[in-house]
Amino acid sequence: MNIGAIGTSNYYSGYHGNRAVQKAGTKSFENTVANNTTNIVIHGFMGEKTETGDTVVGAWGNAVAGTSATVYKPQNFDEDNPVYYMKIWDKDGNVTERTVNLNEIDPQNCNSFDMYAYCCYANDSGKCPSAMANFMGSHAHYQGEQGGGSDYGDLFKQTDWLAVVKNIMDMQYRLGNMKGYMDYKSFFDFLSKK
Repeated sequence: MNIGAIGTSNYYSGYHGNRAVQKAGTKSFENTVANNTTNIVIHGFMGEKTETGDTVVGAWGNAVAGTSATVYKPQNFDEDNPVYYMKIWDKDGNVTERTVNLNEIDPQNCNSFDMYAYCCYANDSGKCPSAMANFMGSHAHYQGEQGGGSDYGDLFKQTDWLAVVKNIMDMQYRLGNMKGYMDYKSFFDFLSKK
């Protein structure tokens, strides 16, 4: 698991298959993250198969908003018509299920969940292996700048992620962090080709 933070109030967690903790009384693994605001449960582990043969390609939690989302690659995934599906849990445990047509994602006008699904695809397909990590950093930075992230509805707002990534890329350059700049530049270049 990795946990990253920008500022003091916006903490985001993403599970990337490094560690697992079995929650007492469950047959499957769940990863629980807590801060002084709320507890969240990350549902699923990278590479885990569901009963229907679908594969978990991403699991993300926003501890401030108390939400989590899991992205699944269907067993019958078709690269010509790439569709993933997601389950999104709010802080009360209510689940929203949705499909995401990856060809229809516009990085300049999509919400956090759809962008996360697209980055899971970019990562899983090898088209941009750092997409998930770069998106998580960009998202945390953006939410910190906006002072948002504590409201579930914020995560559904349409955002120009290309501008967000360019902003953080330029910040890395101004600070003299050339590695950070190059990491975000490769992500920016990948998104620019979409």
